[in-house]
Amino acid sequence: MSEIKMNMCKLLIVIGLVIVINSCQKDTDKKNMANIDDITISNNDPHICLDSIIKDISFIPLQTIDDNLIGFISNLVFAENRIIVGDNISSKGIYLFDCKGNFLNKVGNIGNGPGEYNNFTYITLTPDKKSIIVIDGNNGKALYYDLNGKYIKDRNLPFRSEIVEQFGGDKWIFTNTAGVYDGSKSLDNTLVITDSKGEILSSNFPSTYRKDFNLVTHPNHLMINNKVVYYNPNLSDTIYQLDKHIVPRYAISVKGTNRPSLEGNNAMRNYIDYIQNSKCFNGDFVELDKYIFIGLFPNGTYPSVYTKSMKNCYQINDEYDHTQYAFFKNYDILKSIDSKHLAIGTSSANYISLLEQIGVSSIDFPEINKEDNPIIIVYSFF
Repeated sequence: MSEIKMNMCKLLIVIGLVIVINSCQKDTDKKNMANIDDITISNNDPHICLDSIIKDISFIPLQTIDDNLIGFISNLVFAENRIIVGDNISSKGIYLFDCKGNFLNKVGNIGNGPGEYNNFTYITLTPDKKSIIVIDGNNGKALYYDLNGKYIKDRNLPFRSEIVEQFGGDKWIFTNTAGVYDGSKSLDNTLVITDSKGEILSSNFPSTYRKDFNLVTHPNHLMINNKVVYYNPNLSDTIYQLDKHIVPRYAISVKGTNRPSLEGNNAMRNYIDYIQNSKCFNGDFVELDKYIFIGLFPNGTYPSVYTKSMKNCYQINDEYDHTQYAFFKNYDILKSIDSKHLAIGTSSANYISLLEQIGVSSIDFPEINKEDNPIIIVYSFF
């Protein structure tokens, strides 16, 4: 065979391989896209009677003493017989309570010594749920404590990041809205997954940050619901599932509204106006066994309820429901405990104000003062 013919054969083989690879990639993309659930929210969605899906409600006032004053719940973690509450805005502390709200201990302190954090940005548990991990994002460090708050050890992290989560036993997830930082520069991407040695396995989702645009609509873009890990990029309506691959899982839209452009001199102002005046996804995404609760802007808007079996959206409205459901309207944090329990954390001032607004006597509710620690409300679903 002549050299020209041999080269032609090689070229045809390469072209064939490219076509096959592209075809396989398209098939994979189609498969991934086919698994997306489109969640469309409308002002005309029917109201759901929460009594029909909620079995029980319990109130957990967090005990207040001089050494554990909490102004805002920025982190809320549930472990075996433990409630772990972080406030990185007011008191800058982490507090341990039992399942009835009795105060047990503080977890670490502000500082630079052993067992101390400069400024914690995230709280999670080890995969076996037997230890607490506190992320000191400024120092690129993970601190480990037992469930009684006793310091165990710390670990230097390969990246500085707001949120760090151990994933799949031997992988680590790093997320930061301004871009994950490796100590010398930002990687520009907001999600980085590494192996146990810190080697990057994947890096995705460019940051929306720039000098004239630094809006963040939700402090925690990583969500773990029933052992499933989801990621919602800043200012995005897509929920991605993190497994062996990063796969789009839910696409959220609100009829009649469109996110404004991030470009232009007035982009920041336009976006703030948008979230203050338009119903839109605020980043809260809590998946239970049968239902998904989707948080909405403007502040004070009830979340939408999505039924996974029927694939329908419903509105919550306290005019149609028992007043104990009105706490969905104004909360600090919305969090799943397990597949059938959802928790709302709200300040004592918000709690009392809401009771006054709905005209309910506090006789039917736990009695607390405006200066007391926040209250946790737990809803148990059928």
